Amino acid sequence: MDGQQDFKVDQDIVKRLIFRIIMDENKNLKFPYNQRTPDNKMAEKIYQNIVDEVPKG
Repeated sequence: MDGQQDFKVDQDIVKRLIFRIIMDENKNLKFPYNQRTPDNKMAEKIYQNIVDEVPKG
């Protein structure tokens, strides 16, 4: 069997992260093209949101 089957996902965390990512992207897209946050910076922000949201340990 696949080892990932033991991995439990907290649905509330996933929903909050998806909502936050969508809100950040929508906010970013409202800026003129030359003032938008670049994709790599948005990816860093998404990663940091995940790190902040997922409980340690």
